[in-house]
Amino acid sequence: MRKKFSDRLARILFKRAGMVAAIIAAAIVLSVWASSRLETNYNQLDLLPQNLPSVKATNQLIKMVGGVGYFIVGLKGNDEAHLKKVADDLTERFLKVPGVMNAQCRLDLDFVEQHLPYFIETSDLEEILRRVRKAIRAAVREQTGLGFSVSGEKETIGFQDIIEKYEGLDKRGIDDPYFIDKSRKMLIIMVQPKGNPGDILFSENLVANIQAVIDDYNKNNTVNAVLKEKYRDLADGATVTYGFTGDYKNNIDDARIVERALLPTSVFAFVGILLCLVFLLRNPLQIVFLMFTLVASVIMTYAFCKITTGELNTITVILGAIIMGFGIDFGLYFIYRLREEFTATRDLQASIASTLLHAGTSSVISAFISACSFFILTLSDFRGFSDFGLMAGGGVLITAVMMYFTLPVIYVLIERYRPGFSNSLVTPVFSGEKEAEAVSQKPFPYAGKILASSLVLTVVLSFFAYRIAFDYDGRSFMTADSPSVILQEEITDRFGIASDPAVIYTPDIDEARKVYDALVPLPEGSSVDSVLSIHTLVPSMEKQLANIEVLKEIKSKIANIPPDMLDNDSKQAAAMIDRFLKMPTFTMADVPQSLISQFRPVIGSGFENGYLTFIYPGVSVWDGRELIRFSDEVGSVRAGDKTYYTAGGAVLFADLARIVLADGKKFSLLIVMLVIIILAAAFRNVRAVLFSIIPLLGGMVWMLGLMAMFGWKINFVNIVVFPVVFGYGVSLGVYLYRRYMESGSVMLSVRRTGMAIAGSSVTTLIGWAALLVSGHNGLESMGILAFFGIAAAMFLTFTILPALLEITGGKNSRSGR
Repeated sequence: MRKKFSDRLARILFKRAGMVAAIIAAAIVLSVWASSRLETNYNQLDLLPQNLPSVKATNQLIKMVGGVGYFIVGLKGNDEAHLKKVADDLTERFLKVPGVMNAQCRLDLDFVEQHLPYFIETSDLEEILRRVRKAIRAAVREQTGLGFSVSGEKETIGFQDIIEKYEGLDKRGIDDPYFIDKSRKMLIIMVQPKGNPGDILFSENLVANIQAVIDDYNKNNTVNAVLKEKYRDLADGATVTYGFTGDYKNNIDDARIVERALLPTSVFAFVGILLCLVFLLRNPLQIVFLMFTLVASVIMTYAFCKITTGELNTITVILGAIIMGFGIDFGLYFIYRLREEFTATRDLQASIASTLLHAGTSSVISAFISACSFFILTLSDFRGFSDFGLMAGGGVLITAVMMYFTLPVIYVLIERYRPGFSNSLVTPVFSGEKEAEAVSQKPFPYAGKILASSLVLTVVLSFFAYRIAFDYDGRSFMTADSPSVILQEEITDRFGIASDPAVIYTPDIDEARKVYDALVPLPEGSSVDSVLSIHTLVPSMEKQLANIEVLKEIKSKIANIPPDMLDNDSKQAAAMIDRFLKMPTFTMADVPQSLISQFRPVIGSGFENGYLTFIYPGVSVWDGRELIRFSDEVGSVRAGDKTYYTAGGAVLFADLARIVLADGKKFSLLIVMLVIIILAAAFRNVRAVLFSIIPLLGGMVWMLGLMAMFGWKINFVNIVVFPVVFGYGVSLGVYLYRRYMESGSVMLSVRRTGMAIAGSSVTTLIGWAALLVSGHNGLESMGILAFFGIAAAMFLTFTILPALLEITGGKNSRSGR
C-alpha cells in the first residue's frame, strides 16, 4: 500500500511539476507577506495564564497606579552634598516628563522622627529600661565599694543600637530623608511611570525622555555637574555617574538583546549549515535547491505563527535558527536517498518514487515524533512554551512537506528544461551491487567492545546525571550581563532591599488594618523582610500609651544615674526622651498627606478610596526557590472572612517558576509515553521499539551526565528542551533501524545511512549552537542543553545501536528491498 501511494505521488510530481511548483510559489509569496506583518510581544505578563490570581491582581494594580514597579535612576559620586543637589534638580525635571506620574529622591520624614518612640516596640523600650536598672545597680555598688569591674573600666549604658533598628520607613533611613545608602555615595531617584513595564514602546519613550532631561541638565545646571552613564564603578571625568534600572529598563534590555540576537543567530545557523552542506553534498546546485527550500520553509513557519498565535514572544522570536537545524534533516535524507536510487536505476521518476517510499516513510515517522515532541509543549500554561511548541511543531511538519514536495519538483523541472542535469545525482560511492553485497556481508566491527565500553561510560555518566543540579536563578530568563541588572544588584547590596515590593490592594482602611494584622508580626524564619501599610504610620493607641508609661519610668530611673555613667549617645537619647514625652499621642488624622499618599492609588483610577500594602521580600529576588517560598507565605492573605491576592513581579515570577517546574516533569513523561505509542504503531514490533528508543534513553543519561561534569545546570528556560531532545533522539534511531530492516545488514545500514544521519545531526547541532551567540542567558542555556543531548544521541546511534543490532540479530531475516 505504501509503495502504491509513493508511486502515485511520484507520478503526480513528475507529470504535474509545473502546477505543483506554481502552488508552492504562491504559498511562499503569501507567506512572505504574512510573516512581514508578524510582530513580537515582549510583555512577559501576557505570557502567563490570565486567570492566575497574581496576574489578575497585577493587572488591577496597573489600573490603580498606572503601572507596576519603578523606573530607577541611580546616582553615584564622592560628594554627598553635590549628589543631593543633582538629585533634587533632576527629580524636579523628571516630574514634567510625559508618562511620569511621580518622582522622588527623598521623603519628608520629620513626622516619623518626631514620633519615633511610638513606633518602637514596647519590648524594646522595656529592654532599655532593663539596661538603665542594671546601670543604676552598678553605680550603687561602686558608690558603696561593693562593686568592681574586671576590666578596670567604668560600666556605662547605651541604647543607640535599639534606636537604630527603627531608623527606617519604607526601607529608607529616617536619619536622612534622601534615598541614599550608608556609604553616602549612592542615591536613587524613584520614578513612578504611568504605563505598563511590559509595553516596550512606552518604556523606550520613557527612557528617551529621561535621557533627554539628563542631557539638557548636563548643558544647563548651576552646580557644575557633569553626568555620565556607567554601570560599574565611577565614570571618568564625571561628578555624578548615573544608570537606569527597574522593571521598565530590564524589559527593554531583555527585549532588545533578543531582537538583536535574531540576525546573528540566523546568520550563524545559515552559514554553518551552508558550510556543512558544501562538505556533505559538494554540488553547488543541490546545495542551492536545498537552502532555498529550507529558507522558504522557515518563512512559511513564521506565516503559520501569524495565522495561529498572531505574534512572536521572547522565546519564539529565535525559532528560525532552530527550524533551520531541524528542517535540513529531511532534505538531507531525501537527497542522499535520491542519489543512491538514481545511481542504481538512472530513472528519475522511479528514483523519486523509491525515495518517497523508503526515506519518506522514515521521515514521516521522524517528523511526526519531532512535531509531537514540540506539540506537547502547547499544553503548558506558560505561553512562552506553548507558543514555542506550536510554532516549532508546525515548522517541523511544514519543512518535511516542503522538502519532499519542493525538491523533487525542482529536479523534475530542471531535468525537463535542461536534459541530463539529473546525472549530477550519480554518486560513485553508491555504484556497484557487488560492492554493496560485500559491505552487507561484513559484521559491524568491535561490536562487543563498543557495546561494553559504551555501557561502562553510560553507567559512569549516570552517576553524574543523578547529581545534575537545577539552577533556580531567575536571571536565566534575562539578558546576560544586562547593565540594568548589574545596577539593580548593586542597589540591592547597598540598600538591602528588593527594588520592587509585592502589593496587596484593599478597598478601605479597615480592611487594610485586617491585612496588616494578618501579616504582622512576621513569623520566625519568614521570607518577608518588612510590611509597609498605612497602619505602619500610626501605631495602635494601646501601644502608644504603653510606650509612654515605659518612657516615664526610664526617665525617672535615668535621673538617678551619675552623668559619668552615660556615654554620649545615651546622654543624647536621655535628652530625646524629654522631648518625646512632650509629644502627644496621635491618630491617622495627624499624619501628613505626603506620607499617606504613597499608600493610595492614583486619582482617576476608580480605586481612590482604597489602600495599598507593600510587602518587601527578605529573600533574593533572583532565587526562584526562595520566591516560591515568599509567594507561598504572602501570595494570598486570609484576613477576616476574605482572601486578598498579592500583585507584583516577585509573586508573578514565583507562579512562573511553579508552572515551568511542573511542566518540565509532566511533559518529559508524556513525550516518552507518546514516543513509545508512535513507534509501536509504526513498527508493530517490540524489538524495533526498544532498539529505536535506545538513542533517546542513552542520550538523556549522557546529556545530563556531561552537563553535570562541565558544570552546566538545568534552569527555568532550558527545561523546555527536554521534550525536543527526546523526539530528536528517537528520530535518529528510527532512520538507522528502518534502514536495517530494509537491508538486513548492520554494516550496510551504517554505510548507506550513516552520512545522512551524521549530516542531519551536525546541521541540527549548528541550529541550536546558533543560540550561543544570542547573548541571552536563557537562549544560550537552551542551546547548550540541546547540543549535549543531540550530540549524545548521535554518538549512541553510531555505537550502541548498531552494536546491539549486530550482537542480537546480525543479518535481518526480513532483508530485501
